[in-house]
Amino acid sequence: MVAGALVAPLVIAALCSVFAPGWRRGVLALGTVLLGYATAVAASHLSVAAVGAESVPVWAGAGMSLAWLGLVLAATAALDALRRAAGAIGWFVAAFGLAAVLPLSYAIAVDDVPLAPATERALPAYVVAQAENDPRVTTLLMQPQSDGGMRSTLERGIGRTLDDQSTLAQTRTRPTTDQAQLAEVAGNLASRSGFDPEAAMREFGASFVLLAPAPGEGREEIQTEARARTALDANAALVPVGETEYGTLWRFAGAEPDAAAAQIPADAGGWLAGLITAVQIIVIAGTLLLSIPTGAGREADRRPVRVLRTMRDSSPAFAA
Repeated sequence: MVAGALVAPLVIAALCSVFAPGWRRGVLALGTVLLGYATAVAASHLSVAAVGAESVPVWAGAGMSLAWLGLVLAATAALDALRRAAGAIGWFVAAFGLAAVLPLSYAIAVDDVPLAPATERALPAYVVAQAENDPRVTTLLMQPQSDGGMRSTLERGIGRTLDDQSTLAQTRTRPTTDQAQLAEVAGNLASRSGFDPEAAMREFGASFVLLAPAPGEGREEIQTEARARTALDANAALVPVGETEYGTLWRFAGAEPDAAAAQIPADAGGWLAGLITAVQIIVIAGTLLLSIPTGAGREADRRPVRVLRTMRDSSPAFAA
């Protein structure tokens, strides 16, 4: 409520731009505001990726930034049309705008925001120590979901980092064959059945199983975690390692230190990797070619030469 009142002078100044002599600029700026706002609303209702049972909407900050830019441009056009008191009104609008963003700027300065640096590792220290000797050691990570499901992923080495994220993989609409097989393996491990866990080692080269704690206090997710914990404890092929800050860890008793399924295949990436490499080479080569000067040097001055004659040179006495 307070923030809206502080931004009101900027909005009023922007709306007044349509009545200014240069009203076309104001209309164009207000159109930019509508475009940015519509983009932000559409982005907040658009989800192209999912993390477990939760959909991830597109960030609306780009559209909001465009809307704010349009407001500032419209207000500037209105103030530019004023002949008197334009400076005073401009300072008044700017002061209220700064007061609206000052609390957020202060919170960022004192580190009082709901953001925190990520942990130094994504897996327990025991797995990280094993990964120092074998960077391709594989951990089957099982995460209970709020809807009662179980999310399963494979973590290589010390776990996924930002460099390992792929937009192409995150926005895939259907699971791949490997993901479907992994979901089947994890589902059988998380429930009491006659499933042979050796398949997890043969197909994926998994050496550890990490059961993450339930993300909330919901009944379904807590029951999913308890059921999976009971099934994993009763599995004779798994050796309990212990409780960690990331969840409960088990180790496959017959895991191989250098499983073939955990190694990078010879054709990793396939044709897509070759295409991406070729495009990158073309872009770099084009950039280098454009940076090479191709002109013939500095162009000659083609302006006509003006001859300046002094009064002494034009005098008849000197001419004689």
